[in-house]
Amino acid sequence: MKIAEAEIRIEKVEDRVRNLEQVLNKVIKILHQQENKLLDHEGRSRRENLRIYNVPEGAEGSSMTDFVEKLLRDTLEINLTAELDIERAHRALASRPAGDRQDKSRSIIVKFLRYKVKEEILRRAWEKKKVFLNGRPIYFDQDYPPAVLQKRKEYAEAKRVLKQKNIRFHTPFPAKLRVFYEDGTRLYQTAEEATIDMKDRGLSVSVIIPKESLAEQLSRTAWETAGGPNRRGTDEEREKNIRERLRAFRRQVAPSSEEL
Repeated sequence: MKIAEAEIRIEKVEDRVRNLEQVLNKVIKILHQQENKLLDHEGRSRRENLRIYNVPEGAEGSSMTDFVEKLLRDTLEINLTAELDIERAHRALASRPAGDRQDKSRSIIVKFLRYKVKEEILRRAWEKKKVFLNGRPIYFDQDYPPAVLQKRKEYAEAKRVLKQKNIRFHTPFPAKLRVFYEDGTRLYQTAEEATIDMKDRGLSVSVIIPKESLAEQLSRTAWETAGGPNRRGTDEEREKNIRERLRAFRRQVAPSSEEL
């Protein structure tokens, strides 16, 4: 009966592992929901912010706020009487590039007192399409949370190919891609979806495979019981099945023993 006891113990371990996997799945779902809530909260806290890219380090002088206000008025031709209401402005909180690496200058984050003013600044910048500071191109964009910014960066390969083919596209918040093809408009939810469809359309693009989520990793490595993934039953039923298998095993072994 040692074999039967061992199998019972194994089945109990399998049940425990299966239960732990179910609990872990629920924890991952709760964690994902909380992350989404935090991301939404962080996004709302940045509503009045915008980022300015490619401004040389040190160009701001002693006052970043004064520098940004002058930059906006000069490059976007904003009336001197219009109130910009800049609350504060500073470089992104990252290490300053070593030496004269101006190609790696940190972005400038600008916080306005009013959301409408920030939106008007962005509208003007996007309408001009090309904005220069002392002959150097600078760029304006929303101040996205890091997680959203990373998701948007995943579309870089798709956007590169679309620009080469002169195909118009938008990147709606938080991290989507809307492409205006000749045969209609497509809205992609992920970079993987976008690049797969673009490749199917004959565009020369590398398919982006996202990193596995915790839930996907758990599903891929889920424990499979010895009796199969759908096995169920009480302890008594499992013990009965084990006994029946043992009897069948002994019947198979018996003829071999007699031959000896």
